[in-house]
Amino acid sequence: MFQRLYRWSMRVADSPRALWALGAISFLESMILPVPVDAVSTPIMLANKRKIWLVVLICTVTSVLGGVAGFAIGYYLYEWAAQPIIEFYSYEEQYKNIALAMQKNAWEITIVGGLTPIPYKLVAIAAGGVKIDFMVFLLASIASRGGRFIIIGGIMYVFGPPVKELIDRYTALVGWAVIILLVGGFASVYWVF
Repeated sequence: MFQRLYRWSMRVADSPRALWALGAISFLESMILPVPVDAVSTPIMLANKRKIWLVVLICTVTSVLGGVAGFAIGYYLYEWAAQPIIEFYSYEEQYKNIALAMQKNAWEITIVGGLTPIPYKLVAIAAGGVKIDFMVFLLASIASRGGRFIIIGGIMYVFGPPVKELIDRYTALVGWAVIILLVGGFASVYWVF
């Protein structure tokens, strides 16, 4: 399963449509999707080293814009849109805890949500839901999401060929590791918040 997905990702990674798809997935991941954007950005970076910094820029801009959309959903459409999203992911308790923490430490919570596997979409919706200062949210989002993608881009730029060889050789193991990290991010929301 993982090998097929990885091979498909590597084949389409160098196509012109890949960057459009990356932008769309990055935007939606920051607002509602459970799929990590790294599953799309990493193959594009590995397929073409010259595109790494363009990928970083696209991910940063579209992820922050998705976060802004999530903020708007929490701010303006809480009952109509945010609450169903929170309930769909069974985040009711985590949302309450993040919203409470957000009122005291908006900058820090946004930074942590933007850098770690804690779902950034939940942080964005909570930030809007408790109506924190938009500029604090925006600047923390730019810093954390940009920082995250710069770190990943830097790793791919410096260690790209060995990473690609490792993934090529151990695709299934890497796939399971990504799933474990994803589940760990969701679990951390439950246990931390």
